[in-house]
Amino acid sequence: MSNVVRLVRQQKKEKPLNPNANLTIAVADILTSSADLGRALKEFSTHFDAMDRVVDALGDKETRDTCKQAMELNREALAKAIFELSREIRKLPSLCPAG
Repeated sequence: MSNVVRLVRQQKKEKPLNPNANLTIAVADILTSSADLGRALKEFSTHFDAMDRVVDALGDKETRDTCKQAMELNREALAKAIFELSREIRKLPSLCPAG
């Protein structure tokens, strides 16, 4: 998001040579941010693994089962969101005009 804000600020200062340059730059920034998001999600996954170990150590079976179920739902929601984001990002290059 900060890349997009910087892009908007940059647009006010510089007039691009190509009117389609703004769109191309925005798509490139989004793709870069997506790669950054992928790295952050990988790190986040390690935190999920650590939480699994903590939940496994809980003594109360009902609490343990409730936590495991909630974590599984969160993982599924995250996986679905990542999939949808990836699918939408794949559409971006087709928005960029040629030349």
